[in-house]
Amino acid sequence: MGTWRKSIVYDDETGEVKHVKMQGMDFLFPDGKGYRLFMNRRSVRHFPDIDYPPELSKMDIANLHLLSRKILGDTCMLGYKSGGLYKPMDEEQMRQIVGLCEKRFKTWLNRMIKLGMMARGTMEYEGGVFVQYYMSPLYFFSGIYLPLHLYLLFKDQLDRHLPRWAIEKYMRMAEVNTA
Repeated sequence: MGTWRKSIVYDDETGEVKHVKMQGMDFLFPDGKGYRLFMNRRSVRHFPDIDYPPELSKMDIANLHLLSRKILGDTCMLGYKSGGLYKPMDEEQMRQIVGLCEKRFKTWLNRMIKLGMMARGTMEYEGGVFVQYYMSPLYFFSGIYLPLHLYLLFKDQLDRHLPRWAIEKYMRMAEVNTA
């Protein structure tokens, strides 16, 4: 006998049952495998066969890891939720997380961008421009699929790891989006 979850959809006005769905829950704890931990939680994936650039120190990696905990959804963008809205983190918020003084943080951030560990993007809107910071999906991937904007931000690093056909498809997508 397994574990089941029952979902019932009612009509608000009549109280009539519109739909009943039974879902087996045994996939959450299959025999011999254990519990499927944090199945629907956000997460960041690391790829063990992709080495960090040799220029990174252990402290750099630790700081990047601390920042990666602030990635929003599957965007690889650093941000936070405020008043029901998702907003990009600014340099001061990131600086507080890594615990560096302002001058050292700016130097560190620029070095991370130069090494391709992070990227700075901008988004225009009616009231001005948002500056957004992204983590490299090669080292801190928060999705399943690599969206075009992330590919374009980290193209130089990603092209070394992607198959030629995928690169060509991204370039066609980019042409369509700029036309």
